[in-house]
Amino acid sequence: MKNWAYLAFENYENELAEEIKFRKIKKVTQMGRLFLLEQEIKLNWAQLSLSNLETHNFKSVNEAAKILKSKNLYWGAYSFQFHRRTELIQKTVDDRKIKSLDYLSPLPKKDFGFWCLLNENSLLLSKNSGQPFALGKFQFNENYDEPPSRAYLKLWEVLNCHVQPPSKNSLVLDLGSCPGGWTWVLKNLGCRVISVDKAPLDPQIQSDPLVKYMKKDAFKLDPLEIQNPEWLFSDIICEPEILLELIKKWMRAHPNLKFVCTIKYKGSTAFKVTDQFLEIKGSRVVHLNYNKHELTWIKS
Repeated sequence: MKNWAYLAFENYENELAEEIKFRKIKKVTQMGRLFLLEQEIKLNWAQLSLSNLETHNFKSVNEAAKILKSKNLYWGAYSFQFHRRTELIQKTVDDRKIKSLDYLSPLPKKDFGFWCLLNENSLLLSKNSGQPFALGKFQFNENYDEPPSRAYLKLWEVLNCHVQPPSKNSLVLDLGSCPGGWTWVLKNLGCRVISVDKAPLDPQIQSDPLVKYMKKDAFKLDPLEIQNPEWLFSDIICEPEILLELIKKWMRAHPNLKFVCTIKYKGSTAFKVTDQFLEIKGSRVVHLNYNKHELTWIKS
């Protein structure tokens, strides 16, 4: 009996499959983006981690809906087969449209269940996913006018869902900041932002009185040049090994520094290096809804 299920982010089932293989987990059943395992494990590429799995047989759409309604009010349906039948059951269970999230608004106080069809007359469910959104997926009401790139959405997600945002007047660093999406987010919080890149920022962001732009290679910046920074943010495109050394350099100079850094993978997903990030005390790695072939490392 498979006791745990892990749902990969859309288009990243290969990464989750490789991560499971890297962890040397055997006896895996894959159903599209869903992986059933006989043991519990932390998987960075899983959008959902599900336990307390139940299987139920049913004879009709209404009977399936009745089973689900008896377990939870809110459900996310994963469809990898029998798509029309899944759609009919889900519509009977919950036909509410999921609203987009406003930045820095409280997360919904819901715990969505998860379900899918194993065959035409059998469903698999976990009545609590630990997520306030169906399948753990959401989107923000975007700002299409001010940010210079869509990279800001990653930082919005971190600050809205994973950490307490920096306080007003905090001194923060944004390394590799061009064109300035993350700097835009941080200065809008009222932070004093040291924005570092060889390439210029968007002119409106660069001219903001809260922003100090340093035209410099972020890797050549001496941490001792900066007095008492509170946060370091980085969305730099570089190899994970290089980013790790950069982080360690700043940690040596500023032991209490907090971090939000994107780990980008150009080719292989470099699971061994990712584990080295996790060896840093007090840190964690997440795959955001707005991440692509990358993970976000957080130390707060």
